[in-house]
Amino acid sequence: MLDHCLNTILILATVRWIPDGQLCPTVPNRSNYIHWIEDLLSSDLIPPISSSSERVKGFDIGTGANCIYPLIGASLLGWTFVGSGIPFYLLHFVFSSVNHCLVK
Repeated sequence: MLDHCLNTILILATVRWIPDGQLCPTVPNRSNYIHWIEDLLSSDLIPPISSSSERVKGFDIGTGANCIYPLIGASLLGWTFVGSGIPFYLLHFVFSSVNHCLVK
C-alpha cells in the first residue's frame, strides 16, 4: 500500500494525473531499469557503436498512457525514445505528460 501511495505521488508530481483504468508504474523500479541500461551501455560488455550521434535512442514497447520510461530516460539522461503500444484514446494523456515535463 505504501509503495502504491509513493508511486502515485511521484506520478502526480510529474504528470499530474493517471488516466482511469491505467496502471500506476513503480517509478523507482523504472528509474533503476534506465540506470541499469546506462551502466550496461557504458561498460565493456557492449562494444561502442560508432555513429554520428552519441545520444541513446530507445524503443519502448508497450509505452502506455504514463510514458514512464521515455520520461525518465529523457529527463535524467537526455535520451530519445520511440514509443509503441499506446492505445489511440490515450494519446492525449501521453502528449500532455510529455509537454508538461518539457515545460519544466
